[in-house]
Amino acid sequence: MKKRTAKRIVKKRHHRAVLEIAMFSYMGITKKSLSVLLCRHVGEKKLLYIDLSQTCYDSQHTLAVGLAALALVGLTLGLPASIVLKAHRITKAGQKHEELTTISRVTTLFNADCPWWMAWLMFRRAVIVAAFLYGKIADIEDHSVDWRALPFLVLVVSGLLQVWYMPFKLP
Repeated sequence: MKKRTAKRIVKKRHHRAVLEIAMFSYMGITKKSLSVLLCRHVGEKKLLYIDLSQTCYDSQHTLAVGLAALALVGLTLGLPASIVLKAHRITKAGQKHEELTTISRVTTLFNADCPWWMAWLMFRRAVIVAAFLYGKIADIEDHSVDWRALPFLVLVVSGLLQVWYMPFKLP
């Protein structure tokens, strides 16, 4: 019986460590995945924004786009969703949040009406990165938009949502 308990503890710590590593690498992987999807016109060719020696939509780029799409769906959308679902499940069961990872414990700062706020904050980070990348490309290609306005707009909308929902617990 003790052997099973030890295996369960190791498995639980392994899962927690993987989740913590995913949290720390979240923005880097999101940024790289989004940048693989962005191409720009140079003459008659479409070249990858981050590496102008790479042609877009050839076999290597198509493989990279597939992997980037998996990373975006799995990490950028899946990680926030899994944290919110796990926090909701533990709260519903009446367990303590100390059993979760550090980031999941942060969800105890939010009102019971807004258990999704942590997911919104993580998704907001990905949207800001996407706005920066898109803005830089739009500024390079046609100078039609000030790329600094896009992330600012995301922050303004996020601030307005925070004022509207008031997701944090008041002391």
